This record gives sequence, C-alpha cells and structure tokens, in this order.
Amino acid sequence: MKTFDELAQELIPADPDVSVTWELVLIGLKIRMISERELQDTLDGLKQNVGKGFNEIDFDPHFPDGELRVSLLDYEEVFCSKKRFIEHLQMVLERYKEYSGQ
Repeated sequence: MKTFDELAQELIPADPDVSVTWELVLIGLKIRMISERELQDTLDGLKQNVGKGFNEIDFDPHFPDGELRVSLLDYEEVFCSKKRFIEHLQMVLERYKEYSGQ
C-alpha cells in the first residue's frame, strides 16, 4: 500500500506554476515538516482564504490576482494560482482517501 507521500509524488500538477509550488510541499513531506492531516487543514483554510503555517512551511493566500505564496524555511518562496493549488491538493487528498479506504 502506498503512503500519502508516495501518492503525492506520483500526482504531478498539470499547471507548471502549481508543479513548482508542489515541489515545496513534497520537500516538506519528505523531511516531515508537514503531514497529510496538516495538508487537509491547509486545504480547509485556503478555501476560506486563511493562511496556514507548519514547522517552517507557510501557505499565504493574501496576494493580488488570486495568487498563493508557499514558502519553505523563509528562504525559498514560490507563487501560483490559489484556485489551481486548491484543486490539486483536494484531488490528492481525495485520491488518498479512496486508495486507503478512509
């Protein structure tokens, strides 16, 4: 059975900007800065336009033109469409729930 991390690595976003942003999420998962549960909290918050931060990885939706800023360890930050990031994150979480039988 695949872990959430493995599934998240396989499901690459189609949007190139979201893909770059997703790389920071994958790094956060790999080094245990963020978990599936925290990503669910992030999704819930982003849907309400509320930013979230966990162990040096931050998701900030308060940018013009519907952009989301994701930063890792305060030295790397990337931007993408908040709407498209939400769509991708939701798809990954739903697929994992289906896969794991939750």
